[in-house]
Amino acid sequence: MEILHYEVWELVQGKTEVTKDDLGNMQYLKAVIKEFLRLHPLYPLSWDDPDEYRPERFLNSNIDFRGINFELIPFGASRRGCPGINFNRASISKDCTQVQFSIRKGTKNEDLDMSECTGITIHRKLPLLAVATLFAT
Repeated sequence: MEILHYEVWELVQGKTEVTKDDLGNMQYLKAVIKEFLRLHPLYPLSWDDPDEYRPERFLNSNIDFRGINFELIPFGASRRGCPGINFNRASISKDCTQVQFSIRKGTKNEDLDMSECTGITIHRKLPLLAVATLFAT
């Protein structure tokens, strides 16, 4: 989170709005989004160290989530892929530059059960209660 916050702060310092050009220059943000989509997919895929959160795996990689690379297809692929992929990508990127999430005060580590359960899709066993605050640029 600190690396991402620093990248955002460096690129949008003094601006009131994050521009499309700013988003295009945020390499670590792109890696964080890809890692989030990889770590919590709708359906399971195989990766090296799959339970480890490591956005750096995407920093020097051409893997994208547009359906071309079948290692990462959170929005599906080909004609059956999500038609809102570009909107989703833009809104996720913009939101990540403006909002910081933190765990609700009083939450203990033992309450943070990140385990998932399967069904038609993969989802968390227990909800994660978080607080959203705006980044201070």
